[in-house]
Amino acid sequence: MLTAALTTAATSAEILVIGGAGDANAVHMNALPPPADMGEALLAARLRAVPVTTLPMTAPQDDVIVVLSAAQGEGGLTLGDEVIDPGALADRIAALVPEQVDGRRAVLLLSVSDPDDMLQARITPLHDALAPLGFGLTAISVTGDMACDQAPLAERLAGGIADGAPFGNADGTTSQDEARVFAYASLMQANRRGGPCAPRYSVLFDGAEGPLLTHDRAPDLAMRRALLVERFEAQVLSRSNDRAAIEAYLASCTFCPAETALTERRDRIAEQDMLAEVETGIWDSIKGDADPARLSAYLETCSFCLYQDEAEARVARLGAGDAARPALEGGPGATAPDKPSMDAAEGVLGDSEAEALASALESGDPVLIQSYLDACTVCAGKAELTRALREAHRREALRQPCLLAAGVPQLGGPRELDQIAPDTAMPACRAVLAEFPDDALARTMLGRAAQATGDLTTAEDAYAAGMRANLPVAFGLAAHLVYAPETATSADIERVHLLAETGAKRGDWLSKELLSVLYSSGAVPGKSDADAYAVALEAAEDGNTLAQFFVGYYYLEGMGPPQDTGKAAYWLDKAVRKGYIPANAYLAGLLEQGLGLDPAPRRAAELYWQAFMSGDAVARTRLVRDLENRDRDVIRFVQARLQEERMYFGEIDGIAGRGTRSAIETLDARFSGNG
Repeated sequence: MLTAALTTAATSAEILVIGGAGDANAVHMNALPPPADMGEALLAARLRAVPVTTLPMTAPQDDVIVVLSAAQGEGGLTLGDEVIDPGALADRIAALVPEQVDGRRAVLLLSVSDPDDMLQARITPLHDALAPLGFGLTAISVTGDMACDQAPLAERLAGGIADGAPFGNADGTTSQDEARVFAYASLMQANRRGGPCAPRYSVLFDGAEGPLLTHDRAPDLAMRRALLVERFEAQVLSRSNDRAAIEAYLASCTFCPAETALTERRDRIAEQDMLAEVETGIWDSIKGDADPARLSAYLETCSFCLYQDEAEARVARLGAGDAARPALEGGPGATAPDKPSMDAAEGVLGDSEAEALASALESGDPVLIQSYLDACTVCAGKAELTRALREAHRREALRQPCLLAAGVPQLGGPRELDQIAPDTAMPACRAVLAEFPDDALARTMLGRAAQATGDLTTAEDAYAAGMRANLPVAFGLAAHLVYAPETATSADIERVHLLAETGAKRGDWLSKELLSVLYSSGAVPGKSDADAYAVALEAAEDGNTLAQFFVGYYYLEGMGPPQDTGKAAYWLDKAVRKGYIPANAYLAGLLEQGLGLDPAPRRAAELYWQAFMSGDAVARTRLVRDLENRDRDVIRFVQARLQEERMYFGEIDGIAGRGTRSAIETLDARFSGNG
C-alpha cells in the first residue's frame, strides 16, 4: 500500500483522528471504513493532511496515536452513522494501524458520548476487544451529550510533554508509565474543571510494556515554552499565600505541573482563612467582656491566637480592676482597704481618676481605655474616651488585613518572607497609614513586605522607625535583617545579639527565636545549648509555634536539657497541631518507634506524607532514601497514597520493593523539579 505520513514536530509519531474535529498536525478521517476500504480512505486522508506529497511514497515508519470519537446508543457504539460492535471496532483499528508497521501502536484515545449511561454495563466487552490490539496505553473517556475527541492530549503526548519535567525523566522517550501518569493527570484535570467536554469518568489500561514514543526531532517550542511558563508560575505559587492566585492558576493552566501540591496548598490556605475568620468573629464578640471567663476560654482553645496579647492584657486588667473596684467605689468594707487592693487601684487608675483619664488618653490603648470606662466613678472625659475608643477600634480594623498579610506569626501573619504576597500586603498596610500616618506598627509591617520584594533599604528604615516607637517586633525584624541567610556568615553577630536581646526583653517572639539559634550554634561567646533551651522554652510557653518545635528538638537531641522523648513528643505535637510542617517528621519518628508515647504508625505515616508532599527535607529523606527502614504500616500507607497518585500499581504489602521505591523517587523528582 502506498502511503504518505504526517508527523508532529517533536516526535516521529503520527496522529490519526477519526470522527473528531481534527488538528493541523493530524491525519483526519470522518469515519472508520471496513478493513477492505481502509487503505484507500487512509491514503486520501494523508494526502489531504500533507500540503505537498512527493512520489514514490514510502510506508510510514512512525509510532501511531489513534484518536477516535464515538457515541453509545441503545444498539451499541456509533461511528458517524454506523452502529458497530466492539469486535468489529477492534478489527477496523487493526486495519488502520497494521502490525507490520515498523513503528508502534503507541496510544489509543477513545472518547465516547454516553448521555444515558449505557456504556458502564458494556465497558468490559469493549476492554476485551481493544486490549489485544497491543497499544501501549488505551484511554477511554466518557462524556455526556457532546462528543469531544482527545486530540489535545494526543498532541501533548506526541510533543514530548509527558517525557519532560515534571512528568518524566526527559530521556527522549515517553515510557508507558510516563504516558499513563500524564494521561491520568490530564483526564482528572478535565473532570474537575467540568464543561460540556469534561469526561464524567475515564478508564485507562496498559498494553505491551516498553517505550511508547520516541522524540527524535526538534521539540515543539511553543508547547515547551508554555510548559516552562507554567512551571515558573507553579514554583512562585508554591510559596504564596494568595489563594485567589492559586485558584486562578489551577483553573486556567494547560499542563498544570505541581497541581496536586498547589491544590493541597490552596485547601490549607482556605482552612487557615476560615479558622482565622472564625477566631476574629469570636474575638469581636468577646473583646468587650467585663467578665474574663470567655476571654480565658479563648486563650485556652484558640488555634492561631491572633488576639492573644490583647486577650491576656484584658484578662489581667479585668483582674486588677476587680481588685480595685471596692476601694474606688467606697462601698461597704472599702474604707480601710488592705495594701494589695490599693496597689491594684493605683495600677489601674493611678493616684486619681484624673490621672487614669490622662493615661488612657495618652496611650490610646483600647484595653486601657475600656478598663477606665469600666472602673470609673465620676467618668470625666467619658465622651472623649468613647470617641478615642471608636478610633482605636477603627485603627485595629484597618490594621488587621495588613497584619494578616505582612505581620509576623505573633501578630497573625506569615512566618516566611516568601509567603508574603506584596501586591496584597503593601496596599493593606498603606491603607492604615493613609488614615493614621503615625501608625508605627503598620509602617513596620510595610517594611517587612518591602523586604519580601528585596527592598532592604526601605525595610531597614521602617524597622528603625518601629524601634524608635519601642515596638518589640521591630527589634526582632531588624535583627533578622542583619542576620539574613544570605549574609549570615559575615553578619555583625554582636549587633544581631544586641537587637535580639532588646526585642526579647520586650516579649518579641522573633527575637527569642533568633537568640535560641545564636546560642545553640555557639555564635555568642559564653552562651550554650542550655541558654538556647531556656530562651526557647520561655517563648514556647507563650505559645510560639517555632519555639515549641525548638524545645521538642532540644529534648529529642538532649541539647540543653537531658534527652527526654516524652517531653520531646509533647512539644513537637504542639507545633504539629499548629501546622508547623518541619515538626511532622520528628514527631512521626517518635510515633513510629513508640518512643515517649504509644506506637502509632498510622498517624506517623500521615505526618510523614503530609510533610513529604509539602517538600520537607527530613520527610523526603525518610520516605525516599530510607523507605526500607520504615515500619511496614508506614510503607503500606505510602503505597496506598502512591496508588492514588497513579504512580504505583503493585501490592499494598508493606515491603519497600523496587516498584515502591521507584514510584516514590519519581513522585519526589516531580515535586522537586528534578524529574
